[in-house]
Amino acid sequence: MTDDKIGFSQFAAAAAVSAFSPISRMLPKTALETAGRVCWIVPLLCFLPLIGLCYALRFLLTGEERGLCGALESVLGERAGRVVAIVLGGWVIFYGGFLIRSGAERYISTVYKDEELWVFVLTVGSVALAGALGSVRALARMGQLGASVVGVTVVVLLALALPDMERHYLLPLSVSDAGGIAAALPYVFNAATGWVFSLFLAGYIRRSSYRRGAITRWCAYIIMLMLIVVVATVGVLGPNVAGSQRYPFFALISNLKVFNILERIEPVTVMIWVLTDFVFIALLMMSAGEVGSKMLGLKKRRPAVIVSAAAMMATAFLVSRDAFSFGFVSFTFVPTVNLVIAAVFLPILAIIKKVKKDEKRC
Repeated sequence: MTDDKIGFSQFAAAAAVSAFSPISRMLPKTALETAGRVCWIVPLLCFLPLIGLCYALRFLLTGEERGLCGALESVLGERAGRVVAIVLGGWVIFYGGFLIRSGAERYISTVYKDEELWVFVLTVGSVALAGALGSVRALARMGQLGASVVGVTVVVLLALALPDMERHYLLPLSVSDAGGIAAALPYVFNAATGWVFSLFLAGYIRRSSYRRGAITRWCAYIIMLMLIVVVATVGVLGPNVAGSQRYPFFALISNLKVFNILERIEPVTVMIWVLTDFVFIALLMMSAGEVGSKMLGLKKRRPAVIVSAAAMMATAFLVSRDAFSFGFVSFTFVPTVNLVIAAVFLPILAIIKKVKKDEKRC
């Protein structure tokens, strides 16, 4: 591990890039269903809770050389901590398999409509495995590159969308919208926190690399991505059209024109999907491998990564092909479990650690 250390900014960049995978898949459709045309305000309301969560997780992981596995054992005790780590590792495998499957479905339903599902499941899974078998440092550098590419691309897309945006699609904002906005908050917040499972790799972060304000800057980056996706999509397509699309962000890109000369620039979206899915799924494979190697006492992570990747691809094939069932898994089951883990369970662990620390001082 000492030869594979990364800086905090590298880790945060990889986490932020991976966050764009669920953001582009879930938003703004899920937010529109509850908040309507004013769903653009929800990402802004998620900013402070996201910062609070990140600082709680930083406290939870402070002093832990083994990442989230070490934190679990430290707070819950060795036996209970190992059991919880195994359960979370199993969920990471399921989540990774779900992401492989949803990524394959997305490519087939938008661009490659005549292809077989298994082709994309194997392709996405194999490419991510290649990244997961490498070093944490190499994947983190890919995340840094991806953060720049995604950030610039999304800002450019916003600039292209501005001439076609309609004010009445986004405004006015009234008191009666408060209920819908509150209902949309969990869905939007969940889209911004899928990266928490990469905390199993937090032991690779150099302690001296953290800089004041870094958490706030990277949280702002994630919120900026969410805000641009929602504002541009709803502002151009309108809430009714955007809400009727399976992938509204892709529909937006399909309708954009560059100086009335170039249109149908879907390859831009596909490029972002491929990049963010690669980083995210590779991080999950690496994280699941990290849990497996720690629990089994393996000196190297690679065997556990290979087994985890195989389990993820098997899961991708086994997830229900029924459209209704897959929709339930995609928009209800997975987001709910992820939200409970990220926004409830892990912060509670941080509180328990704080209480134990205060008791020792007394």
